[in-house]
Amino acid sequence: MLTGTVLRPDCKTPVVGATIDFWHCDHAGAYDIKTPDEKIAPENYRFRAMAQTDASGRFMFETIVPGRYGIPPGLEGFEQFAGQTRPAHFHLTVTHPIYLPLTTQVYIKGDPFIAKDPWAMHSKLAFTLRKGSATAPSTGSFDVVLANRPGQRRS
Repeated sequence: MLTGTVLRPDCKTPVVGATIDFWHCDHAGAYDIKTPDEKIAPENYRFRAMAQTDASGRFMFETIVPGRYGIPPGLEGFEQFAGQTRPAHFHLTVTHPIYLPLTTQVYIKGDPFIAKDPWAMHSKLAFTLRKGSATAPSTGSFDVVLANRPGQRRS
């Protein structure tokens, strides 16, 4: 169970009605699409969800811990990382009409593959996953801060 709050640029005030587009790979590291330009029908989507923040700017997703996978050979600009294992991570795009859209990846603290991953190694977007039990899910929480659009007054 992943929860969090979308915040305004002041890092304090919640954003009501932000849309979170959330996706990740399966337990074996496979995504529902193989290339970024591949088109599949919504009924073939796997491990994808969308939600809107509530009156407190909160969101929640119930899902699995994604698997890890190797960086593919021939990825332009990242050839030196080919075959290296990506840490478990979640993708999200957060949009709201007033703020700049944000697309990012969120990682699980303690994943040993973060230190060498070209995307994760400098990221501050890692959360603690608290292990669950037979009757309660594992839980994690993180906040997202949106930026003002250029020329917009600070909120």
